[in-house]
Amino acid sequence: MLTPLVLPVQRLATVAAGVAFLAGQYAADCPAAPIAVQARNALDRLDGILPTIGSTRDRLLWVLVYLADIARDREGFTRVWNDWIAGRAAPSLTMVQVGLAAPEYRVVVLATAAVD
Repeated sequence: MLTPLVLPVQRLATVAAGVAFLAGQYAADCPAAPIAVQARNALDRLDGILPTIGSTRDRLLWVLVYLADIARDREGFTRVWNDWIAGRAAPSLTMVQVGLAAPEYRVVVLATAAVD
């Protein structure tokens, strides 16, 4: 099992001028799982952070998705995303392919959100 990288000092989010910048969330609970499981896990982690900074899924401004293999995983992530954001005003969304910290990880999700 992989040990998540923990930096000596890190924040889950930084808030400035009414905007929260959330750190990248990944499937720490289920590395090597299929993209749908990893995507849902990362989005659920965002859901857990948002209320702690005075925000909600409805107040997301921009979401950046890092995929290890965009050709393989874009469709799977998009299905999970569409279900997760259904019924809400969707924020801007960008997906890019990048090398992730370990080959077992397929997705990392970063976000910005409005806060009170």
